[in-house]
Amino acid sequence: MYLNHRFWDNMVEDIKINKDKNYILVKFWRDGIVAEDKIEKIRNKLYVYYNYTGYGRNYSPALIEDVEKFDLMEKGNLFYIKLKVKNQEERIYCYEKA
Repeated sequence: MYLNHRFWDNMVEDIKINKDKNYILVKFWRDGIVAEDKIEKIRNKLYVYYNYTGYGRNYSPALIEDVEKFDLMEKGNLFYIKLKVKNQEERIYCYEKA
């Protein structure tokens, strides 16, 4: 199992999972502003909607392909997203609450 805590460089205010609709709603804490973004599974792809600010970048999703399953766990001041991608080891992404 692989643990990664640098998937985003932002603190997380809240994460909510909706398995029926295949998405995880993420509230990021950036520069004193809470921005709500979405991690959404469409077929076998996980779209990470992240509003890049500054540097002239447009709003566009990062894409993780061949997703077999994902889950969310909350413990204390941390959120964990467990992600299994086809032909890869299961990964756990850890976020600290803002």
